[in-house]
Amino acid sequence: VPHAVIKPYADMRNWQKIEQKVVQHKQVLAAAPFINAQGMVTKNGAVHGVQLNGILPDEELDVSIIAKHMVQGRLDELKAGEFNIVIGALLARQLQVSLGDKITVVLPEASLTPAGVFPRLKRFTVKGIFKVGADLDSSLTMIHLNDAAKILRLNDSVHGLRLKMENLLDAPQVAREIAYDLDAGFYSVDWTRTHGNLFQAIRMEKTMIGLLLMVIVAVAAFNIIST
Repeated sequence: VPHAVIKPYADMRNWQKIEQKVVQHKQVLAAAPFINAQGMVTKNGAVHGVQLNGILPDEELDVSIIAKHMVQGRLDELKAGEFNIVIGALLARQLQVSLGDKITVVLPEASLTPAGVFPRLKRFTVKGIFKVGADLDSSLTMIHLNDAAKILRLNDSVHGLRLKMENLLDAPQVAREIAYDLDAGFYSVDWTRTHGNLFQAIRMEKTMIGLLLMVIVAVAAFNIIST
């Protein structure tokens, strides 16, 4: 889960210049481009819906913890033009695949061919398996940024930049400042908007537990005084 994301309203073609400008902010530790898509992976008749992330492995190391949780292979095995893929341990078990196996990625877009309309398919080689102990182990897959741009026909554009902040709690304000400083064609999304409900629920739970404990102590103190 990125601390914040800078996204364009249209296309982000000159993302290298934007990335250089973003990392100059004193509270931004690192930034990395990404391409995000929804699709399915299939192997031996088993089909699972996944989130397909196109990344640059070298830059992803600075904004993600996935590389620290690789159980097989390495993240830097994702090389442009080779169409390699890194998947989660639970997904690998569901598909019954290991390093070196081929899986087919199906995108929810049709391609027009002389034989008719067919879904867009591409074969990938499993080069890494990670395990973070969460739902991502069954839903997240990663490929090289250039490979993602090719199969999605994005040319040189990306979907946005992932940011890592110095202070996690300052991410909403810092992300808004960065988007405002760029121009009107960009907006920001931070972790409080994507996963804020989870932390709000935890905060409410802590508040309720504290209230209940206070009531229990008050009742016990009242009983002691009455006695």
